[in-house]
Amino acid sequence: VDECWVKFQYRVKKVEHDAQRAAMFSGDSHHKFLLGHMIVFRMHLNKSEDYLKRCDKATRGCGYSCEATPRVRRWRRLALDEIHRVREDMPFTRRSYRDLVSHARRKLNHLRKQIIVRSRDAVEDYRYCINRRRLR
Repeated sequence: VDECWVKFQYRVKKVEHDAQRAAMFSGDSHHKFLLGHMIVFRMHLNKSEDYLKRCDKATRGCGYSCEATPRVRRWRRLALDEIHRVREDMPFTRRSYRDLVSHARRKLNHLRKQIIVRSRDAVEDYRYCINRRRLR
């Protein structure tokens, strides 16, 4: 019975390990996806903040007359462009993440079905092994 039990235990551990590895991979890919988009958004927002700081620095002492200079106008326009770029990327990011989640859900459901089959096979093989040993 020990030999049967060892085989059974090995197969169950293998199923458990495969399931954990797949779930971990799925979680990691979601995390990396969101982290990548967060970094890109942060870069654009930092750029925008940098342009606005330049504007503040240039207009600090002179007020409204400096606001109309081409350089300050260009910086404000560039800051607004960076903010708009983040806004425009948001729906794409949401849609892409939704696709990633639905794909992961399908993949994990498929994996769950495979694990159920593999677990049942392990139990059947264990029963068969025990019955075969009893008949000897």
